[in-house]
Amino acid sequence: TPAAEEAWSMTRKLYDLAPTWTPIFFSNHELAPWHGGCAWIFQTSESSPLGALFQLRRVFKNKHSFLGIYKRKVLLAHEAVHVARMAFEEPKFEELIAYQTSDNILHKYLGSFVETSKEAALFVLALFMIAAINIGTSGFGFMPQWLVWLNILPLILFVLGLGRVLLRQYQYRRCLQKLSKISNHPHAIICRLT
Repeated sequence: TPAAEEAWSMTRKLYDLAPTWTPIFFSNHELAPWHGGCAWIFQTSESSPLGALFQLRRVFKNKHSFLGIYKRKVLLAHEAVHVARMAFEEPKFEELIAYQTSDNILHKYLGSFVETSKEAALFVLALFMIAAINIGTSGFGFMPQWLVWLNILPLILFVLGLGRVLLRQYQYRRCLQKLSKISNHPHAIICRLT
């Protein structure tokens, strides 16, 4: 499809890959309202090989963008990296490598800030907990001293996440520099490493 070809030109250029065998479906089924799409990676039985398919929002069938943030070709290129690396089951650099397909500098470097849905849920829970504590204690005119320290919990989580992203970006860049000495296409090699 034309939608896939613009994504594959991006992934060919960066990682020398194009999962043209992967079917693309346009459906909103099971997608959260803010998700533009995803790659479904599955195995029908323990002995069968891994399979994959791309699910994009219906809006992407005729439009190039969604919510002003998602671009069809960038989303498909990002998910193509996950499909290409599906056998690795190596989460440490997975999102960082996939976000390199982005044309937005913030997405490229900070997109892997949250690695799992559990991390996102923990951060949101910390924010709600702090808000509830502050609202609950505001009627009394004081806050117990030990509760004051909980106010910095979201900041601590943010700093830890940012530190992890910066460390992984540093490791990724060092690896890329070393691969550049032995190859003209270091991104293609790094995409195939664990």
